[in-house]
Amino acid sequence: MNVIWRDFREFAVRGNVVDLAVAVTVGGAFGRTTSLVSDIVMPPIGLLLGRVSFANLYLKNRQPAKAGGPTTRACPYCLTSLPLKATRCWACTSRLPEPTVGQP
Repeated sequence: MNVIWRDFREFAVRGNVVDLAVAVTVGGAFGRTTSLVSDIVMPPIGLLLGRVSFANLYLKNRQPAKAGGPTTRACPYCLTSLPLKATRCWACTSRLPEPTVGQP
């Protein structure tokens, strides 16, 4: 029985097992830090700033969508939506005619 414990101890002391234990501990600490900040630190700051709820705040997309022409066209055979540059339909595998100017 002592041989089993001695072998297990030698295995556990090797670097890989110790590194794994440290990684799990650090990962758990970061998860708890997020909870600490969102549940304990931010509510009093929100009260000081006039009852601001940080849970509903997020950054909006600052760049407006580019206004351009259509980016897709329909397959003339099966009406599947395809990219403009497609040369073959992925659904019915038919060859597509070249798109004309102004045609989606």
